[in-house]
Amino acid sequence: MPADAKIHCYKVPEWVKWEALTLGGYKCEELTSIDNHVDILLIGETEYLENTGKWHDIVGKNVVGVLIIYSHHAFFFTNEVLEQLDSLPFANRVRIITNGHWEDPGRYKNIVSGHFDGYQHWMSHYVIYQLAFLLEQKRKPNKDFIWYMVPKDSYRRQLISAFKGSELLENSIVSFEQSNDSLRAKSKNFLDGLDLEYENSDYKNAFVSFGSGLPDMKAYEQCFCEVVTETANNGAFHITEKFYRPTAFGIPVVMLCGKPMYSYLIQEGYELYNHDNFYDKFHGTNDMDTKLQELRKFLTHIKEHPAEMQKTANRNRDHFWQNGNHNFYKNQNAIWKKMVGKENVLEKIYKELNF
Repeated sequence: MPADAKIHCYKVPEWVKWEALTLGGYKCEELTSIDNHVDILLIGETEYLENTGKWHDIVGKNVVGVLIIYSHHAFFFTNEVLEQLDSLPFANRVRIITNGHWEDPGRYKNIVSGHFDGYQHWMSHYVIYQLAFLLEQKRKPNKDFIWYMVPKDSYRRQLISAFKGSELLENSIVSFEQSNDSLRAKSKNFLDGLDLEYENSDYKNAFVSFGSGLPDMKAYEQCFCEVVTETANNGAFHITEKFYRPTAFGIPVVMLCGKPMYSYLIQEGYELYNHDNFYDKFHGTNDMDTKLQELRKFLTHIKEHPAEMQKTANRNRDHFWQNGNHNFYKNQNAIWKKMVGKENVLEKIYKELNF
């Protein structure tokens, strides 16, 4: 491997090194200390956020020429963190690869960044595709909605207060538990069981990216539509299994997110069923009572007129499987080349394929 295709890293998880090589084309060589000048150094978000001052000092003194931060959670980089970085004279030498999207990336004039949607790629596993095919054969909905949500913030608590015990959800599968600890335990037991029973197979790998949000196939057979609130619904965001899980399985979705996330999904080629301009009205007001009133009307309509929404879900499912990975791979290669700038492994292989 040419020297140009190597970068250094410090306290980076093995899976990030794997992505740097297989998706970006750069092999990471681990450093245990930063004693001499390093041209390009890759670190993780936790290392940077817990030791921000140290890393600013290291880059400011040019001990590290370019510092690349791999951020798995876009919302960990708050406006305050980004504004501080953007104001530094060496800001363009601190570069961020982000799983997700900042609220307003255009406001940071000096930060070099690249953004991607990891969950769409990680979940598009051939095992999941085969399960989606099985579900399509077995699915005969006789319930309205599936809605799982924990009251982790004010927005969710207001939704729970408005819909807990609602007649609209009488024929639905609903869980507004205080935590998802039980789901985490069930997920761990399921994954451990796959590992034990099908050792050296790829079955466990198919489900790791779902975390505690494994697909409930029986619920998906029974329920017509899933109501989704993402991990972060306002400000910076990344799109997780909460949206991509029902989408991959052809389940209609009501997406209770902020307008930037909604707009991004539309930009990426997804459709969200928008009867009577529901999303325009939902995003067009900051008054929660008005939002809830529009949501009740929309859910009532879905219960009474499901056919068109299912057609939208089918198109989203096909888009997920047919286009998601194509876009992801192109984006990843471009991001890493933008961050590093040097010849990568793929370019070297391309040149060598000359017979």
